[in-house]
Amino acid sequence: MTADLLLGIDIGTSVVKVAVFDRAGQELTSASRRTELTAPHPGWSETSMEETWQAAVAALDDLLAQPAMDKTRIAAVGVTGNMIGAWLIDAQGRPVRDAILWSDGRTRQLLEKLRGEHPGFDSHIFRISGSVIEHGATLPVIRWLADHEPESLRRAVAVL
Repeated sequence: MTADLLLGIDIGTSVVKVAVFDRAGQELTSASRRTELTAPHPGWSETSMEETWQAAVAALDDLLAQPAMDKTRIAAVGVTGNMIGAWLIDAQGRPVRDAILWSDGRTRQLLEKLRGEHPGFDSHIFRISGSVIEHGATLPVIRWLADHEPESLRRAVAVL
């Protein structure tokens, strides 16, 4: 058999989906697992990084266990994930805390303050980064962590 299939892994906000495609882009089979969102405070949105990892592993196991699935045919793997937020990991690659998701609103007051103090704040950020600032965007979430959970940032070596 030749390696002619493409495996996609999508770590979504509330579902991990894995799918296998042929070279024409036709989905051949898929599997998924739900992940749980938590709201430790009103307006916050988090998820367990460990549970998300376990959901991805389980979905891949489900996919590869399907009788018609021949894993030796997988030529490439593509991975996508939550677009913004903050997934902090330590030097051993372990989660520092639960992931803060794109839908999180804890930075609302910070952004309102910055917009009030710096007219054109959003336009300036877009000009220098190409990014739109919103409540769950990584940059304001990192600032919020620096102000409210500095120990989490000290332990982190990377933000995913």
